[in-house]
Amino acid sequence: MLSLKLVDNNITSDEIKLLAKWRKKVQPLWEETFEVTYEGTKKWIAGIIANPKKMLFFVVKDGKLIGHVGYDEIRDDYCYIGNVIRGEGKSDGSMTYAVKLLINMATKFNVKNIFLSALSSNEKAIKFYEDIGFKVFIYDIKNLIMKYENNTLV
Repeated sequence: MLSLKLVDNNITSDEIKLLAKWRKKVQPLWEETFEVTYEGTKKWIAGIIANPKKMLFFVVKDGKLIGHVGYDEIRDDYCYIGNVIRGEGKSDGSMTYAVKLLINMATKFNVKNIFLSALSSNEKAIKFYEDIGFKVFIYDIKNLIMKYENNTLV
């Protein structure tokens, strides 16, 4: 069974360490270069929790935290999905389902458009998002913005 668990003020030290581990693992895919630390991750999480326009969720499979997904921005008529990281396990459809759960939640916020961004060089991520129903909306040399165009929800 797969579910999403909201990251809130009850986050544990072990959960912050796990987030730092996952962030460090995928950092080579990001444009920014900075040292991923426990304290930096704790500060990042505090910023998300304090911002009512952002949300982060652990992806929980069979009781185990396997990754995270979230909203980088929630507005009246649109939202941005972000922070999609598989931290544990192999590709088995869990992260696809987690993103679809976010899409379902976004429709309950009555947003009209759902976007996300990806590095234009990250072909694996682009394919992943296209398979879910996102299409390239804006493209530049480094980044692209993708818009959800599929009406199929979980």
